Amino acid sequence: MNLLKLAILGVFMVSQCMAQDFSNYQTLLSKGDMPDDFKLLASEKYKNEVADIKKENNSKKDKKRKKNFALESNFAITDMMMSGRVIYGDALGDYVNKIADLLLKDDKKLRKELRFYILKSTVANAFSTNQGMIFITTGLIAQVENEAQLAYIISHEIVHYTKKHNYEQFKKREAILSKAGRSSTVTIEEKLRSLYKYSKNNETEADEKGMELFLKTKYNPYAAISSFDVLLYSYLPYDIIEWKPSVFETDYYKFPENYTDMKLTEISADEDEDDEQHTHPNIGKRKTNMVTMLENEEADSNGKSWYLVSKEEFTRVQKIARFELASLYIKSGNPAKAYYIAYLLDNTYGANTFTDKIKAMSIYSLSHHLTHDDNLNDYGCEDDDYEGDVQLLAKFFSKLKDKEFSILASKYLYEMSIKYPGDNQLQRMRDQIFTDMLVLNKVPKSGFTNYIPPTADTTKAGNSKVDKLKSKQKNKNKTEKYYYAAFYDLLKDKTFKNYLTSMSKGVEDAEDTDNEEEDVEVIKDTKTKKKGGFAKEEKEKKHDEIVSLVIFNPDYNARYNDKVYLLEDEETQNEISNYYKTEAARTGVDLSIIDKTDKDNFDTETFNKFALLNDWLIERVSNDTLTMELYQKEFITYAFKDYKTKYLGWTGYKYTESRREFEPMALVGSLLLYPLFPVYLHWQLSKDKELENLLLVYDVETGKPVLFDYHSVNKRPKGLTIQAIIYNQLYDLKNGK
Repeated sequence: MNLLKLAILGVFMVSQCMAQDFSNYQTLLSKGDMPDDFKLLASEKYKNEVADIKKENNSKKDKKRKKNFALESNFAITDMMMSGRVIYGDALGDYVNKIADLLLKDDKKLRKELRFYILKSTVANAFSTNQGMIFITTGLIAQVENEAQLAYIISHEIVHYTKKHNYEQFKKREAILSKAGRSSTVTIEEKLRSLYKYSKNNETEADEKGMELFLKTKYNPYAAISSFDVLLYSYLPYDIIEWKPSVFETDYYKFPENYTDMKLTEISADEDEDDEQHTHPNIGKRKTNMVTMLENEEADSNGKSWYLVSKEEFTRVQKIARFELASLYIKSGNPAKAYYIAYLLDNTYGANTFTDKIKAMSIYSLSHHLTHDDNLNDYGCEDDDYEGDVQLLAKFFSKLKDKEFSILASKYLYEMSIKYPGDNQLQRMRDQIFTDMLVLNKVPKSGFTNYIPPTADTTKAGNSKVDKLKSKQKNKNKTEKYYYAAFYDLLKDKTFKNYLTSMSKGVEDAEDTDNEEEDVEVIKDTKTKKKGGFAKEEKEKKHDEIVSLVIFNPDYNARYNDKVYLLEDEETQNEISNYYKTEAARTGVDLSIIDKTDKDNFDTETFNKFALLNDWLIERVSNDTLTMELYQKEFITYAFKDYKTKYLGWTGYKYTESRREFEPMALVGSLLLYPLFPVYLHWQLSKDKELENLLLVYDVETGKPVLFDYHSVNKRPKGLTIQAIIYNQLYDLKNGK
């Protein structure tokens, strides 16, 4: 049985209290009863908040402003919570809640108001909302050095909530913008500086009040100071361990010196940087302020601890967060960073099945994308995104040409498939990369089979011009064809020799050339570029009849003269969802909608399925090459186990309505031809309207799209118009059109 299938069974069928199996790590999912924060629609949260606002003894102006803030914030937060990246009831969330219990042991009322959730994100961050929700990212837990640092950061966020900094900032933003609207003397720079000033004041208050809360505990107070250093360097990976291309080399397979010896960018973090144009005070100022506060409080670390909940639990939770980083990077189309995180995990915790699979998937992904003409900068190889020793990884990957990368990947994936002979996905990736190498990149098999290791040259080079040129040419040939040594050791094994022969059948053993223009022409003849979407012939190709389909709740947003009406959008979105159900019944399509409005069936299990399906969709759209083997191909089995289909769809609607710009030439023309003036007047005073719809349907077994359906009509989003679009879509799906 495939290793990943074993992993799925191991995770989803065991008790929730079982420890994470890191060898077959699975992404974090929610557990237990679903909190109301996830059950309620954004409009319901907004209405509940408005009811409380009405009871307040404030002016009409302030109440109106609070209602506007409640509307914007509730919809934004709900969108994030329904992204599939926010989880509850998990090990990380349980640990954070235990820390919160300690911090707020003397304020039971406040503790009851606050809800803590984990946001699966590679960014080290924490933030609070006006509604009492505090989000801690996996990226932050992966970075902090101890429990006490995390506790201080949580204290900081609690103050943001109690002082209502989010709402205060909202008020100031409105005041600044309205002032700018009335006075042309207020420049953009002045507006920005005003906003920055307010934000810095909020941050300073949160630092100081957070320290007061933190000092009431038995945590080591100096953890607060060191937490600022963690935040200063949090844009870097959780550890900095030197990586060298030699991890891919053998005694014979060596990269040219200019591939491994490159100038790297120094780490730029500076705690004393100029913060005039920044939203936060610089780290140096914040640390100095906190040190002064500790001195004034005469705080000391005697009898204080770095851990109050448990050092063991912190270590376990942090390990989970770090493993989650590798999963997040590979699923979001960033294989280069996924590879480095897996490399760090190997050095921190020891190599295992999961890290081996992440590294294999990363190498496969980068090579396959490069073969299909994708820019590796889009997949984590932009060297400006790295600093220090780790930058060599991105520079090295970017240095390789498609031919070189496919050879490296072929060797790597073959060795991994031997290490894990039962992993069918590794075998598929291996076969695909060998095909890329032999067919698309035209690497001749004979280059490997005829390779002879160089012998030591004992002859002394002459000093004549001819001797120097011959020596230089000899060294050039040696480095230009270095990659033929990749399989030298493997070819001693009969199994590999037979495999290479079988993969080479029917492939003309063309002469190897470094002429890039010829290589490009060959590739263009043997593959179809699909950057950013469908190849024309694939788009026009008819698909199988689809009688059963799962889709996400349809997206909908409208703009009327650049204004957004969130409540109306949600209502229309729910109507569209009902239209799909009605038209599915009419057309005979068995349609399942993952719909939050169906509260009777929207529980933790459904939410987890949604999260897994959304992760799969993100990975699919993050990889332009449609032939890409997806990391989550095996995991999707769990999410789809209750659906009698292999098709997953996403659909969205966008409506824009705006006044037409004044066209003076059209006016002049209508006046010259005065009978046309009424026609012009009607046209000029009417509005531009456009309703757009996109439906994507994927086969989750192959990862390939089977339908790309786009509509654009110059009509308002009325029921009959949308129903007609939906009926035609479902009819075409069922009939294979």
